[in-house]
Amino acid sequence: MSSTVMKDVQRAIRERTVEMESEEYAAFMQELAEWAQTQADMAEYADDIYQHFDND
Repeated sequence: MSSTVMKDVQRAIRERTVEMESEEYAAFMQELAEWAQTQADMAEYADDIYQHFDND
């Protein structure tokens, strides 16, 4: 991934969470982490499916 994209995402998160209290921020970041992991898992799974059909 482009480091520019990652920096943009990090900046956007900081801008939108700057006023959150610690507990709210921690909960938000945990939810974000879970969402990101799910997205990564689905992307890997999709690659596996496409490879399966390409090998048939």
